[in-house]
Amino acid sequence: MLTSPRFALPDLTIRETNVRIEPESKHFLKSAAGSSPLSARLGRQLRPVVQNEVALFLVASKLGVRPSTIRKILDGCTLSKVVERKVDAALKAGALSTHGGAASAKLERLFEIFHLYHKERTLEGVGEKIGLTRERVRQLLVKGSEIGLFQYKSHRSFKPSVSKEKILSDYQKFQKLYLVARANGISTVQLKNLRTLYGITLRDLEQARDEGRKRTCIEKYASFSASLGHPPSTTELQRSSGSYLSQTIRKLWGSFQSFRSDLRV
Repeated sequence: MLTSPRFALPDLTIRETNVRIEPESKHFLKSAAGSSPLSARLGRQLRPVVQNEVALFLVASKLGVRPSTIRKILDGCTLSKVVERKVDAALKAGALSTHGGAASAKLERLFEIFHLYHKERTLEGVGEKIGLTRERVRQLLVKGSEIGLFQYKSHRSFKPSVSKEKILSDYQKFQKLYLVARANGISTVQLKNLRTLYGITLRDLEQARDEGRKRTCIEKYASFSASLGHPPSTTELQRSSGSYLSQTIRKLWGSFQSFRSDLRV
């Protein structure tokens, strides 16, 4: 029996409450320009639930939409009003109030076999590990590929085209997965498979995003300091065109003092 804490599912229960959700949560990914307030709220509700591809697939199934729709919500992309209302209604109806039971276990097993295949590199190697024939392992990988959980491709022709470090570095820079894929000349499906292979989680992406935003803040602060001829005080930063920069610094560092301390200003 396969066991792997990497793919342990989070609690899929979402309760419709009147509790105020802070928009500046550290788990809040910046919405794309033009995304609606409803779409942004849906993203805040789903991010704590969707921590891996298995959870994403289960959530999509329970809400009656495609996995790509959930990815769009998490990325802050613009959705049609019909889709937004459909997802919102499903959440309010308690569609995620149960864990998924047997379906969850089956999806986890498929995903773990896929991950083990990338590790062992052969169908025979996977079969020996889990007590299945080479053909049965292939059938399970094909099944997972057919339902869209991952894309199975024989290792005879599979070669990782982009390193894990490059993916995270590019995500710091571009902040969007489709832009990372475009910059590396691969499809979003290929990028998804590489994320699976390397075990890159949504939390990893959030951390990379925050590091990228911090780097941008430091560069803008340095440019602003150069224009003044000295490091700006908090008041100077707030009164100038750098007021937005001041707000972003507080959001990422917690306080302007912590930011200055990190820069040893």
